[in-house]
Amino acid sequence: MTDRLDRPLAHHALEAVLFVLGAAVWWSPALSNIAFVAVVAVAAVTGRAPDWRRAFSHPVAVAGLALLAYIVVRSVPQGAAGVLYGARGYFELAMVPLLLVALASVASCRALWAGLCAGCIGYGLVHWGGLFNDALGVYLSGKRISAGFNMALFAYVAFDLARRQADGRRAYALSAFAAATVLFAIGSRTGHLVLLALLLLTAYQAAPRRQRFIALLCALGAFVLLAALSNPVRTRLAETVGASTETRRPVTSSSSSSEIRLAIIRHSLTVASDHFAIGTGWTRYAEAFGEAIRAGGDQVDVFSLGNPHNEYLLQLGAGGIPALVLFLAWLAAPAVGRRAGRWAWNDPRLRAGALAFAIGCLFNSLLLDFLEAHFYVTVLAWMLADGFRRDAATAEVPAG
Repeated sequence: MTDRLDRPLAHHALEAVLFVLGAAVWWSPALSNIAFVAVVAVAAVTGRAPDWRRAFSHPVAVAGLALLAYIVVRSVPQGAAGVLYGARGYFELAMVPLLLVALASVASCRALWAGLCAGCIGYGLVHWGGLFNDALGVYLSGKRISAGFNMALFAYVAFDLARRQADGRRAYALSAFAAATVLFAIGSRTGHLVLLALLLLTAYQAAPRRQRFIALLCALGAFVLLAALSNPVRTRLAETVGASTETRRPVTSSSSSSEIRLAIIRHSLTVASDHFAIGTGWTRYAEAFGEAIRAGGDQVDVFSLGNPHNEYLLQLGAGGIPALVLFLAWLAAPAVGRRAGRWAWNDPRLRAGALAFAIGCLFNSLLLDFLEAHFYVTVLAWMLADGFRRDAATAEVPAG
């Protein structure tokens, strides 16, 4: 029977929607959702049975689907609305295997990567433009968390790709552009911290074993120097230090974002400690969070009640210990795996991606249909699929 990849129309259509997805995940969850649905629709026509089995048996898929299933089951007591909220808010957990099927159905992963590169350039230029246009800058400030995280992760992935290529100048340039955008055009503490962590990880991975400590010191020094020249970094650092050293006072509409963040942590810990067994349920989390805020004497309408800005505390508070354990398993699945019956570290870039998302989840609820999760699972699927192809190419090379 003729391979379905021999159908040029379906093949080109899938490459086109993969490119659109790569560009869309920078801009908004709505755009990326539309692009993702289009990818799945075309992949349903082009996907082959072995690809579906391999994708859905991967540890990332198994852990993600297990967490999604638990969220849905835990939401049943809240009725159909609760089930729909859980399934819709956490469908990103099912995106990786579906994207792996799509990427296995095309000749290469270049279309998705090209879309990610195009999105980086366009979105980055918009943020640089925000430095010179006050109205645009104010609008973009509401997107700084996702923009900072996505740019920082892309900077690492592009740098890693450049190291693997014979001629990686374009990838190096994209990496530098993304890193500079995070530092100088985006006031995102999450982006700054993720970029620092990935820079140190890059220095550690690239340096010879005996020179790793020196490489780490040089990388840290370079980051501190550049951060000192960055107005967004200095502003956010001063705000954070000021909020952490001030005498605690009730949070109101005039409080800084750092003061609100610290209050969110306190109230999230209260909810988690009260409901750590099986959680409040996702649709009832906002109610429990609101009660904790009122008990703490803070102004309720200042907070986003369904978003505690910490994915770990949200999973523990809403779903209890089972949800937190499953989330940690999904988070770690790209980083480690079994080879020849033994646990071992996976590809360094997969570990870097998991590290970046783990750091981001300390300061934000990155799932719940947010753009950071869309971007992460798209990049994760691209890295996994690219790794599968590299492994297959290596296996086909005759020994000796």
